[in-house]
Amino acid sequence: MAKVNGAQCEAEIGICDNKCNLKCEASKNGKGICEKLSPNEVGTCKCLYECDSSTDRNGKSRPENKKCSVGIGPCSVKCNDICCRFKCAFKYPGPLEGIGMCLNIIGIPSTNECICYFNC
Repeated sequence: MAKVNGAQCEAEIGICDNKCNLKCEASKNGKGICEKLSPNEVGTCKCLYECDSSTDRNGKSRPENKKCSVGIGPCSVKCNDICCRFKCAFKYPGPLEGIGMCLNIIGIPSTNECICYFNC
């Protein structure tokens, strides 16, 4: 069963390398993941961290922009980006504005996961 992370923010912090997680831990006290759209791409280091309860990263009060994310299963030939987007829109309709995408995530067993982002 998928577990929803709390209000989660993300920031791109450079190219994907073996120091991605360390850079994220140092700058945001979060977890760094490498995101690649194709196997041969260099990739981007994304830092996932817990959002402040009342402010965005610029210190402005913006609780309506908080996004949560949840993995809802693997992407495959049977369920590609279009399928993933449809599943997320169905699972998180209306004001939740569910958006899904297949992400290649390095460091977990399932490397091509359907991730839903939605308002929380």
